[in-house]
Amino acid sequence: MKYLPFCLFIFLASLSSCQETQDLVLDPPLSKVVGISDTWRLTQIVQVDFLTKIPERRERDITTLAIGANPMTVSFTTDGNYSLNAGSSLNYLGA
Repeated sequence: MKYLPFCLFIFLASLSSCQETQDLVLDPPLSKVVGISDTWRLTQIVQVDFLTKIPERRERDITTLAIGANPMTVSFTTDGNYSLNAGSSLNYLGA
């Protein structure tokens, strides 16, 4: 008899917590092609050495060695084409 109020409370709490679920609809995924379509200019090159034992020397900025007076630019379009203008930079992309 002493468990009757407790059982009644649990029963009422379980009835009040029941709610009708909503059908959630996801939006269509965003296009990554639209997000990248633009003209990109190379501004910095950082070389990372993960094997070095000195953490302070892990990253090395080689921008002045690889980028000349006219930096590399890459233009991406939404139809999947791209154009590369190497300028006076070293062309590691091979295009």
